[in-house]
Amino acid sequence: MTPPHTPFLDDVALRARDAHSRVAPELEAIPASELLVANLHIPTTVAKTLPRMDTIRTLRPRIVDELPRFDLRRFDRLEDYLLAMAYAHHAFRSAGAPRVVWTEQHDYARQLRDRLVHDANTLVARGAIDPSILSSLSGLARFQNVADDLLALDAAFRREWPVVVRGTNIVAADLDRARALADAMVEALRRRDEAPARLAAASLDRIRAFTLFVTTYDQARRAASHLRWSEGDADTIVPWLFPSRSKPKGLAGVVQREVP
Repeated sequence: MTPPHTPFLDDVALRARDAHSRVAPELEAIPASELLVANLHIPTTVAKTLPRMDTIRTLRPRIVDELPRFDLRRFDRLEDYLLAMAYAHHAFRSAGAPRVVWTEQHDYARQLRDRLVHDANTLVARGAIDPSILSSLSGLARFQNVADDLLALDAAFRREWPVVVRGTNIVAADLDRARALADAMVEALRRRDEAPARLAAASLDRIRAFTLFVTTYDQARRAASHLRWSEGDADTIVPWLFPSRSKPKGLAGVVQREVP
């Protein structure tokens, strides 16, 4: 089944990433007291607003002529703000904690650990290696324990490699696999453990991007209302972002401040 089209299924993804990089200093500079609650469906807002940007930009000459105090710098970056919001939303949705799921590969890692432990015990029983090699091993089946044991065995066997080669069927490829599997398992655990901080940062960035876009867009609507008063088509050029709600004066009736 073909997934529904979103801006992140085409080249808009690259544009959004670049736009976010360009406006990052502005996002970080927004005071906590000015942040808004992100109460729009951001993918829908992006999909509906992005095709209108060329039309919105047609207001620029009249803004220059008739609204000398208008913030043109932010108006000129409105599309960047929109794309940055899209990027920040996508990053936020992707920042949840990854599940650490036991797979066949991890079953193999545990089996390899158990085989290496068996060989280590054999070598210790023969007096071929120091029994302290076994002291740090847990032998438990938990994800972290298997990874730690593989790393410890890899290090110990490499230190005693001439004895290991003579006394077991272990080959260098076994240790290479043990190291690679353990490293992958440790990385999966690290990503899981860092997820809360990553999610919090992504959430803040999303709120900042939403705030920057919505407040700038609101100013563009104010300009359109003034400049196109006689024509009566301001809502066609810069449509209201909250279609299911009445149109108050400004954003106060539809958005709330974030609690710092």
